[in-house]
Amino acid sequence: MKLVIDTNIVISALIRDSTTRRLIMYPGLDLISPEYLHMELKKYDTELIELTGLDPRIYNIVKNEILSKITTVPYSEYGHNFEDALEIMKEIDEDDSSFIAVALSLAVDGIWSNDKGLQRQQMVKVWTTKDLIVIIEGK
Repeated sequence: MKLVIDTNIVISALIRDSTTRRLIMYPGLDLISPEYLHMELKKYDTELIELTGLDPRIYNIVKNEILSKITTVPYSEYGHNFEDALEIMKEIDEDDSSFIAVALSLAVDGIWSNDKGLQRQQMVKVWTTKDLIVIIEGK
């Protein structure tokens, strides 16, 4: 299953060793993200280090391990759909437009996000963590 992964999922995996982190490592998921994800994470690094209580070096090791499972898509591969994505997200949250643009640009099964705003748009299927657990574990 090929999914665009939203920042909130990565942050959840960074905060603690959890089902979300294990799902990111699951070999049956092909995860991709816009380069915007890296900018967002960098913006929250200090807060996340504090929140996790991890030594910054350990935090960076965990972060790099998680990011190693996610293919970064350069803007040049989804920029042609960015205006359409902005239009889709204008009433919801334009900050999520990059995730929509990637999903519109590439052959994906949807977006993995627990974000209620992304779930409100109707152009791209959004899979929650619970949805993926049901599919993967058959529960």
